[in-house]
Amino acid sequence: MRASFLVPATEESELVNSQLERHRFTAHQLTPDSLPTLLDASNSRLPELLIVDADALPNELEHYLHALDDDCELILFGESAQQQRFSELFARGNAIFLRRPIDSDFLEQLIIDRAKEVACSAAALDHTPDPRLDQFGLLYGSSPAMKRLFRLLRKASSSDATLFVFGESGTGKELVARSVHAYSARSEHNFDGVNCGALPAELVESELFGHEKGSFSGAHKAHAGLFERVGAGTLLLDEVTEMPESAQVALLRVLETGYFRRVGGEQDLRCDARVITACNRDPQRAVEEGVLREDLFYRLNQIPVEVPPLRDREDDALNLARFFIGQFNEDRSMACELTPEAESLIGEYYWPGNVRQLRNAVYSACRVSGGALDAQHLGLGNASEPGVPSEEKASINADNGQYVSLRVGTSLRDVEKIMVLETLRDSDDDKKRAADRLGISVRTLYNRLKEYRTASSPKEQQPLA
Repeated sequence: MRASFLVPATEESELVNSQLERHRFTAHQLTPDSLPTLLDASNSRLPELLIVDADALPNELEHYLHALDDDCELILFGESAQQQRFSELFARGNAIFLRRPIDSDFLEQLIIDRAKEVACSAAALDHTPDPRLDQFGLLYGSSPAMKRLFRLLRKASSSDATLFVFGESGTGKELVARSVHAYSARSEHNFDGVNCGALPAELVESELFGHEKGSFSGAHKAHAGLFERVGAGTLLLDEVTEMPESAQVALLRVLETGYFRRVGGEQDLRCDARVITACNRDPQRAVEEGVLREDLFYRLNQIPVEVPPLRDREDDALNLARFFIGQFNEDRSMACELTPEAESLIGEYYWPGNVRQLRNAVYSACRVSGGALDAQHLGLGNASEPGVPSEEKASINADNGQYVSLRVGTSLRDVEKIMVLETLRDSDDDKKRAADRLGISVRTLYNRLKEYRTASSPKEQQPLA
């Protein structure tokens, strides 16, 4: 493994060099003059890791870093003022920034992570399940998808950029937010969150920004909102796409100006919180449908974080099941274990409810199994029948295009897909008419059809969840 670093000959350069060599990187120290040669486009082999002192990097050499491909991990460090200089790189997730003074333990962990990634990509394919689970904060997983997620979250933790976390229900979006907070410079401050979809529309701004006594009916005393209570900590806005538009306008104003007012108040209060938002739908689709303001989306989406569904995480389902059983055994002083049949079912099942469903299924099975946890204890049914009707079944159940029969438990995404396709079919493939009947724009309908075609490609034959 090859690494290069542009760090002036100081104690910092000695630290970087010793940590790289300790983890089996062949380290090479650069100068500003030698950096262009190393990163020249004609260079056939870039280092797997590049560490650069941003304070020592001349402005005219910045473009070389922007042209790096994903095969070269980039770590920048310097004074806080340098972070804005490379904001585009951080927003794309192509680099991580460390403020001076360097946290040597954190830097070493980044080097260890990169060494593991390089080793995994270079190793021959081995399909033997690894019983170990890597960890980032409250998240567990050793699949390539989770390793990529952990790598991105380490970068996100070192910056103050806003994160937009999205993924299916049950994948662990709140755990992502809590883990990023725990690894950030704000970890000693408060973490708090709110489900925007669970609040009455008229109370959203009061909950976020607070209110003064008498500002509305029922406001019997002054109330500090979440932004005040969090202070310099981290605020999670879950299901932000369900926030009323008036509250979205107020939130955008706070993010742009750094100040807010309590409802009914006259004094501007300083906002020092880091905002992380989350939703279980594609945020770009939410913008297209008009439920999320486009200007707010771009302000919140400085670092997009997609949490992978469990079905895309290879052996993580089985390893997580073993992990949850271990927790249950320790808490209850029991000795439950999976039978081979249960292991096979867990590995093959589609898991539409993701990690939350897996955890609940395992805990319930442990309570009734008495020790040997068999497939029947999991209550999952047939692994090839994930409880989501396919497009074919929906067509068979259609009654002359007027009614569609759906099984209880069908995911909302599949309900939408079935209704879009059946309405289009009943409209004789007239997309304008179908869009009008569905209450969406023609552009949105075309976007949906494009998504369905992509998901139905030969490479990806499983139904949506």
